[in-house]
Amino acid sequence: MREAFLSEWKAVELLGWCDPSACEPGRGRVITEDYEVADEPAFNAGFTLEFARNRERDAEPVTVAYPVTPGELGCELRLRVDAATGRPMTLVLSNDGGHGPNLYGDCFREVAELLAGLDRGLAGSDDRLRLGKGWSRGAGYARLMLVHGVACFHVIRKGVARGALPEPVVVGEEDGYEVAVYRHDGVVVAIDGWLTSEESYYLRIDIRNKPLFDRYGEDHPAVRFLLLLFAFRCECVGCEIAWRGREDEAVECAWYSPSMRRMYRLSDVLYGHITCNPVLTNWLDQPSRVTARERSELRRIKEARQLLDECEAANRADGDARVDEVVRRAREVLGAWERSIELRLAELDARR
Repeated sequence: MREAFLSEWKAVELLGWCDPSACEPGRGRVITEDYEVADEPAFNAGFTLEFARNRERDAEPVTVAYPVTPGELGCELRLRVDAATGRPMTLVLSNDGGHGPNLYGDCFREVAELLAGLDRGLAGSDDRLRLGKGWSRGAGYARLMLVHGVACFHVIRKGVARGALPEPVVVGEEDGYEVAVYRHDGVVVAIDGWLTSEESYYLRIDIRNKPLFDRYGEDHPAVRFLLLLFAFRCECVGCEIAWRGREDEAVECAWYSPSMRRMYRLSDVLYGHITCNPVLTNWLDQPSRVTARERSELRRIKEARQLLDECEAANRADGDARVDEVVRRAREVLGAWERSIELRLAELDARR
């Protein structure tokens, strides 16, 4: 049994459903933990943590899930909470194995600079623990989970058991970060903490789009679309979820769609048509003709607009201004997406 690491507890708090005060005093305690680590060094290997005070037989469990790898699916953090008390029950990281540290780009650099800036023997020489380039030299296991713009990080030395770690010492604590170190005989054996990431804005966009930002800048229609899509995913997608304590804030609208001949919800449109993870390689590769993907995306945009029109019409009876605002922003994203495609096609015609 051990107290949850700073990084683990920060992730629990950020996932938004549970009531951390239900586990006071201090952070929740982990009574069992299991890791999917076959060989060292391992990065973001899956784990399951069970918290000590949440084994009541009459618990009413709910699960919140969140992808923790920038711009990618397949590495997901799941928190199971007792809805009646708000207490966390289990925290699970599932990883399909294809999500390495290279996907985190400059987020690794931010953490490394933070540790180096603390100047307490946390980074520098080859025998010191680190996150970023060369992390595997001394580490047996490391993880970096990006949760709602916060990098939750943990690294432990090869051959060191988590259950045998000494008491942590907090070496840095500000509004935007908190770092603890674990020392044995004067040697740092583990580093743990969290950092509000300035890079999270771009990391939530597929990393393969980064050359677009370097080449064109934020005023370019393709880059503008990516930025609008990112903001929409952060601020509107998931709005239908009745979060604990904020049930009245949930936004949803249901209607029968004549065009699709079935019932639809606003969240169906957001998840199915708009919350894609596009890679705008056509702006980099400049294919000499209209691609099948561009044709498919234009059809997708047209279909999404039709469904949003139906949603808006269905909402007139209820007059929910929040639904209208989500629809407005969804149309803004679709318009930017369409303009980015049409501009490339116009430039293609001009070259012929």
